[in-house]
Amino acid sequence: VEIPLKLDRLFGFADQIEVSLEPPAGVAGLAVPKVMVPNGQADGKLELTADKNATPGEHKVTIRAKAKFNNVNVETIQQMTVTVEKPS
Repeated sequence: VEIPLKLDRLFGFADQIEVSLEPPAGVAGLAVPKVMVPNGQADGKLELTADKNATPGEHKVTIRAKAKFNNVNVETIQQMTVTVEKPS
């Protein structure tokens, strides 16, 4: 599943942003590689995959965006719910 990203760049910030998705503890079988949103761009996408042994149910995942602004590490998080269904 592709999860679209839309970043609001404030205060003239235009540098690269690292975005990751973290499943909650105890949830197995979900994989999402980190995404680097290039300089000046506001759109990206995370690609979530679930293997056949993924923990079924509704899971509150954390989306974390990290960057450096004026040589200071900054980070923001957003939570969303992902539903994993049992394979049929």
